[in-house]
Amino acid sequence: MNFIKLLFLTLTLILLSACNLTNKIVNNECDRELINNHCDNVKQKIKKDASVFKVKADYTINNTKLLSEYVEQMAMGLMDSFQAHAPDTKIAVTSFVDLNDDLQSTNMLGNQISESFLYEMQQYGIPVIDFKVMEYIEVNKKGDFVFSRDYQQLTESLKADYILSGTLIYTAAGVVVNARIVNMFSKVIIASAKGLIPSFILESTISPKLINEEPDS
Repeated sequence: MNFIKLLFLTLTLILLSACNLTNKIVNNECDRELINNHCDNVKQKIKKDASVFKVKADYTINNTKLLSEYVEQMAMGLMDSFQAHAPDTKIAVTSFVDLNDDLQSTNMLGNQISESFLYEMQQYGIPVIDFKVMEYIEVNKKGDFVFSRDYQQLTESLKADYILSGTLIYTAAGVVVNARIVNMFSKVIIASAKGLIPSFILESTISPKLINEEPDS
């Protein structure tokens, strides 16, 4: 009788040990599966984020190129009329301004358009005067500078025959750019061009805050 009790107790302990071992194996497998699933989710998220970043980067680069192409098209329109006046003439390019009461407001967009036109005039072989260049190089702790918007640091005389500038009109569809080349002395408009830069181009290339922000004097 004692032998039977001992045998029963031994079998019970063996069964309990087997159950505990099985539970541990199952739990380990569950933990391993959870870890693998988590790793897979993390990997998928990284791939997705990288894909989205690539799409956004490509989209921005392409639209930055498009912005310069809009200016290029307007430059072609200007040159249709200005080509006859181009030989042996010098031109200066100024900021494009908001079409308002005083015509004295500009922003990052207006300055970026003027910089693009400066490049386009150079491509047509027209000498461009950069009147923002000082007569000296200013060296300080922040760097070495040759550009300025302080008229007291610039040359008084502007040896330009023509001025290229224009106005910006803001609409729901985008910004209407009116560009013109004016004779510096007679004030006669020699050439003009008009173009619309769509809103989605502006949103993808320039921060709305910068578009509405006037540059520091």
